[in-house]
Amino acid sequence: MVPREDQACPVALIWSTGGMPKYATARTLKSELAGVLKQRMASGGLDVTSFAKQMQTSRSAVRRLLDANNTAITIHTLARAAEVAGLEISFTVRQKTPAELTGLARQLATTKSPAKAALLKKKLAAGFYGKA
Repeated sequence: MVPREDQACPVALIWSTGGMPKYATARTLKSELAGVLKQRMASGGLDVTSFAKQMQTSRSAVRRLLDANNTAITIHTLARAAEVAGLEISFTVRQKTPAELTGLARQLATTKSPAKAALLKKKLAAGFYGKA
């Protein structure tokens, strides 16, 4: 299931280009990935066709990979693209800290939106019980 744009993605992508872990929406993560891949392709003089050949995939698959709005990407495709681009990608899954849970509880106590309250309740329960 692909998270909606307003949902926090439960993973951090740590780029070998020196970036710090980022906790963000799926779209933000995909946008960053697409930007890094485009930079690597440009610096290596690779166009979509040559990158696709190196990944052993189609040009349309590479175009989807470079589309920041298309968050439907498999880990297998992500790993192949990272390998071709000379990147290392790490996934981190961790339980929320007590401070993060307190922040969620405060937001829940003050929100007036039922939809936002439902999302905060889900995040709070997932952080407390360690379930998604």
